[in-house]
Amino acid sequence: MKRFLLFLGISACLLMLTASFALAGQKPIRLKMATQYMDRHPVYQFVWKSWIKEIKQRTKGRVIITYYNCNTICPDAEICDAVLKGQVDIGDYYTSRHPGRFPLSTVISKIPMSSSTVLAGSMAFWELWKTTPAIQDEFKGIKIFGMHQTASLQISTKDKPIRKVEDMKGMRLACVGKTSISVAKAFDANTVVQPGPDLYMALSRNMAEGVLYPIPPMRSFKVNEATKYTTLYDFDSGSCWFGMNQAKWDSLPADIKKVFEETTGEAMTRAIALALDKGVERDIAAMKKEGQKFFFPSADEKARAAAILQPVLFKAWLEEVAKSNCSYADPEGIYKKATDLLKKNDALYGRK
Repeated sequence: MKRFLLFLGISACLLMLTASFALAGQKPIRLKMATQYMDRHPVYQFVWKSWIKEIKQRTKGRVIITYYNCNTICPDAEICDAVLKGQVDIGDYYTSRHPGRFPLSTVISKIPMSSSTVLAGSMAFWELWKTTPAIQDEFKGIKIFGMHQTASLQISTKDKPIRKVEDMKGMRLACVGKTSISVAKAFDANTVVQPGPDLYMALSRNMAEGVLYPIPPMRSFKVNEATKYTTLYDFDSGSCWFGMNQAKWDSLPADIKKVFEETTGEAMTRAIALALDKGVERDIAAMKKEGQKFFFPSADEKARAAAILQPVLFKAWLEEVAKSNCSYADPEGIYKKATDLLKKNDALYGRK
């Protein structure tokens, strides 16, 4: 009997050793990751850098994620296509920069003055995606790891602060995209269309008297050096998806999938949003030291501005949905649902 038990013990040890050697001999699963953020960005530095390390540690080196900066492994604007085609395994990008592809999802960024923090908007977007099959259907081919918003669009000016929306009337405002153009026109301002890198020149040469732009890129493009005042209206914010090529996901072993699922989802959405919010706080603090003055409109003033801007953005969104040939029967219902979720989450996570 003792010899038999000894035999069983030795056999079990041999099986464990064999399994260990087999595992050690496996090549790691190498995943390519590309997003709109450079590796100097707060989201990479404070979220993805540690997450990539955690994935490697928790899978015991079986999964290695390599992060590629913008426009290296693929053009920035082609990240979504690259993920869908499997050229990139993991990606993060704006929903609004693919006209017609995510028509319903972009609703979350078409409701003005609804999110005073990135966290509030991101938690609303995550809940909207999680509870709306029609929006989930827009992401077929992508295993979603999180949804998040970007920092809000604000107004910065050179010579006079904006204390009420009427102050914008007739001003020359630099705009970098469709939404900022819509905002400027809604408040009877004149638009000067410029890409981000040219904003400083437009302001310093008096081509523009102000700019509609989020806080985070201002210092990168020296917008803060050409302006004196910033009013935090939170006009609107962009929306982004974060996920993996679905076929690559389907090919992963169950235990590795479990590690990804335990480190993404709502927790990832929250982490990205907090990194963006903290980045905004740091930039505001730095700009205040440099002399930039910040103004916070009253609740009544923001409500007046929203009443003017809301129908403009709502109409533009409905037109985008129609152009996309989206067959969803009740876009107005999704708009109302998104509005309610943004209101609820801003009460929970908004600026205090």
